[in-house]
Amino acid sequence: MLLSLTATAQKLTVESMVVAGNDISASQFERKDLNKQPCALVKVQLAAFGAVFEGNVIGDVAYKTGEYWVYMSEGSQELRVKHANYLPLHVTFANHGIHSVKGKTTYNLTISKPMLQPGSDDDGTSYLIMNITPKNSTVFVDDQLQTVTDGTMRIRLTYGQHSYRVDANGYATEQGIVEIGPGRKDMTISLQSRMGTINVNCPTSGMQVYINDQLRGTAPWKGTLPAGTYLVEGRKQGYYSQKQSVMLAERDNLTVNLPALLAQVGRLDVDYQPVNAEVYLDGTLLGKSPDIFRNIGVGSHSLEVRAAGYQSKTETINIVENQTYMMKGSLKRNTTDDDEIAGKSASEICSLGYAYDMGTNGKTENLQKAIKYYRISAERGNASGQANLGIMYKKGRGVTQDYAEALKWLRKAADQNNSTGMCSLGEMYQNGYGVTQDNYEALKWFRKAADQKHKTAYAWMGYMYEFGHGVTKDLSQAKAWYQKGADAGDDYSKNKLKESQFANVSSSSSTSSSSSSSYDSEIAGKSAGDINTLGVNYELGKNGKTKDLAKALKYYKIAADKGDRFAQYNLGLMYKNEKGVTKDYSEAFKWFSKSAEQGYANAQNQLGIMYYNGQGTTKDNYLAVKWFRKAAEQNDANSCSWMGFMYENGYGVSKSITQAKTWYKKGADLGDDFSVKKMREL
Repeated sequence: MLLSLTATAQKLTVESMVVAGNDISASQFERKDLNKQPCALVKVQLAAFGAVFEGNVIGDVAYKTGEYWVYMSEGSQELRVKHANYLPLHVTFANHGIHSVKGKTTYNLTISKPMLQPGSDDDGTSYLIMNITPKNSTVFVDDQLQTVTDGTMRIRLTYGQHSYRVDANGYATEQGIVEIGPGRKDMTISLQSRMGTINVNCPTSGMQVYINDQLRGTAPWKGTLPAGTYLVEGRKQGYYSQKQSVMLAERDNLTVNLPALLAQVGRLDVDYQPVNAEVYLDGTLLGKSPDIFRNIGVGSHSLEVRAAGYQSKTETINIVENQTYMMKGSLKRNTTDDDEIAGKSASEICSLGYAYDMGTNGKTENLQKAIKYYRISAERGNASGQANLGIMYKKGRGVTQDYAEALKWLRKAADQNNSTGMCSLGEMYQNGYGVTQDNYEALKWFRKAADQKHKTAYAWMGYMYEFGHGVTKDLSQAKAWYQKGADAGDDYSKNKLKESQFANVSSSSSTSSSSSSSYDSEIAGKSAGDINTLGVNYELGKNGKTKDLAKALKYYKIAADKGDRFAQYNLGLMYKNEKGVTKDYSEAFKWFSKSAEQGYANAQNQLGIMYYNGQGTTKDNYLAVKWFRKAAEQNDANSCSWMGFMYENGYGVSKSITQAKTWYKKGADLGDDFSVKKMREL
């Protein structure tokens, strides 16, 4: 063994040892020996981690990046240095002009490593590769922060022992010593989660879940949080909130079942002439006047009083809890009635309007009269009159084009199952007229109209299947719908069937609602929020749904396209965490951005992390700080921790330990474990 060590190990060399006259470290950081006498401080400059010092050494030796602080008793005359990669070195101070060291005095001892011999290909360094889970962990090597890219850290180190520490919010810290020698060193580190899971349920549909006064989502909701005490609250406009304080332990799976929220209600007293005038609240028949209507939800409502032969009265009212809103008066007789419509029903008046609209049945085209009679019939509740009036406003025919007014009348007609109203309402959604463009909502109304054999709706259904709008593209289905339109006399459908693309396509045997894609019926008529909740149920396999990541992804995408910020965040997580889809940081970044721009703190936090790590975008600490700050201002605990980290290290901001402490304290107060730890260190 001795021969082997001599052949392979190399010698360390003392370059110099001098008194550091201007260095007061020995006094400033004084250490005393067993006799309570001040020690000398020998600062050993040696670029090799893991050295051991023997002699009259007092206390632990501190390593400070290429320099060791060795405290020695006054009068010491020698020091022995040992290192695994080198021969032991005996330093006699007298050989360097110092008989013995004195207390409260600092000395600089410089030791050099041997130069490589000619022909040697070993420079005494090698790579350390760490593969880390979770991928957003923070890694320190020899107390120096390292860069982590997509869960991998790489660094070139000198031979010998090096310290490492891996941290991640919500996970237990892992640290230790790694030995570096010839050949690269690979390590796999998987931190153990310290997070707990909270499941929040409530029978009240659409209840929003708040955790410590921060909106988290809509019940049923599930999320992971650091261990701690939380106030879980269910809120919904027009309802009393429900609160429950819970204690979440590490790795705990806690279920919070909030009771149904109680509605806040008031009363509505309507006394309008003539007697038995119909009272509509938000477009739904409430009853007849006069009457007192109880248990009306608080907030703003549209109230309308109608009676045949009278002008409708519409008013926006505000119901206050435990108070009665009074509405009293008389409807005005319809002064537009003239000899031409005297005694006619609303349906007959609509037909008269159509005759003036088209110039048929002996009437000369007169758009003003058409509008007049459509409006009279519409106000009397005739669905065809409402549909025709809506179309006039949609096209700007006889009136100034007004999409909002068009939507108002088309909805009224569609609510009465009028096929023309439903088809035209679908066109509004398909084209984005007065509403956000929505293929799924358009498809819903086209299908309803087609079920009533509306020929234009047949053509629209063919169009939707031909181009894959709101459904999976299917030329067989498209041809079947166009065939129905052609059979009903629709010219557009006839022309489409002449196109070469349909020549060799066989029509689907069925165009019923059941033949649509498997998820159409499951989301028909649902809001974006409800579709997102359906996606959550499929992702987690809850509320009667079997876990199905493909369906979860599909529903998140639909709801996200509709602008739901929670669905956009959930979709971003699917792409980032490779759940049901190939990992795609660019897509994750895109959806986190959309959600973050709508003010969702969780998405803002994720966006900050992606900017910091350069995932799906160029690494940008300044933008990372921007989004961390936005989320932290909404009391996102993890973002507060990140703000402390950015200020502590001067990433994207001017370095400030004061600011770092401020943010770490806020994070600690919100239950963030990493912030609590940093508060103890700083």
